[in-house]
Amino acid sequence: MMKKKLGGIFLSLLFVLLYRTPVLCQTDSFDSGLSLCNNRSSVIFMGDPQRTGFGERLLLREQNDAAQQAVMNAVAEENPAFAVILGDLVSAGGNKNAWNYFDSCTLPLRRNHIPIIAIPGNHDYFGGKKKAMRNFSSHFPLLEGRTWTSACFKSVAFILLNSNFKEMTPAALDSQNSWYTRKLDDFQMDSSIAVIIVGCHHSPFTNSAIVSENKDVQTRFVPAFIHTPKAKLFISGHCHSYERFNEYGKIFVVSGGAGGPRQNLITNQTKRRLDLFAGPSIRPFHYCKISLGKDQLHVQMIQLDDSLKLWSLGEEFIIPLHEKIPK
Repeated sequence: MMKKKLGGIFLSLLFVLLYRTPVLCQTDSFDSGLSLCNNRSSVIFMGDPQRTGFGERLLLREQNDAAQQAVMNAVAEENPAFAVILGDLVSAGGNKNAWNYFDSCTLPLRRNHIPIIAIPGNHDYFGGKKKAMRNFSSHFPLLEGRTWTSACFKSVAFILLNSNFKEMTPAALDSQNSWYTRKLDDFQMDSSIAVIIVGCHHSPFTNSAIVSENKDVQTRFVPAFIHTPKAKLFISGHCHSYERFNEYGKIFVVSGGAGGPRQNLITNQTKRRLDLFAGPSIRPFHYCKISLGKDQLHVQMIQLDDSLKLWSLGEEFIIPLHEKIPK
């Protein structure tokens, strides 16, 4: 019996060591705010690394295990201050095996002590919502049971939101909404913050032929973002592709290329939004790297070729910190 107890204690300590984030300091437990305490030079965003589920495989959708691992390996080599996953971490949040697979894929990041900050996607609620959220919360204890958070990297503030509105109680929706608007105001008034980036899972704007633009995100999150001068970039996933739009004079990026089955984009010019990235209908696996310069935010989309061996710069763009983004 004593050996079993000692074995259980050892496994518990091992789990804490693997998932602890020593380079993060919690600054406000009520807000689940996170502040960086390291000197790394960039932040990585990636979306939708979930493994293709059984039902999707029956529909002959891609299963991209090698690509998922390639993305995680590349992000680990980037050695960012932290990595943000924009939801759909797993195929079904209530499935323990799905989380075991996620743990295996993300091991290179944990070995490099790279904190992972995540918000849930729709897949992360699959397989029983209560069980799914227990699994999610156990992997990200600094969120303290919340499904939205904020983080700061140098003079960049990040606000990360839960866009699974149908899965949230009215009280949670009200709480997140009031927290979101307050955070925007706080960061806007904070002289140490130069730029605000907002992120969620569901994309307000996309040309995906599989998933629709999320009208609730357009209603709940976009207006406050647009009317906050320091808020310059809105980034989301859900569409398994890469897109970039200029809407209302601000940049909206879709980054859902971390390994989920890729989606076709609408090619009909009369039905699609103007995508500033001139790529094919099916976009490559990728992640987004964000670096801060003296007076600008440097955003790079790093893409993987079809052989899953060669990484290259897919596109890059600059967001000036003190000027309006040109149309």
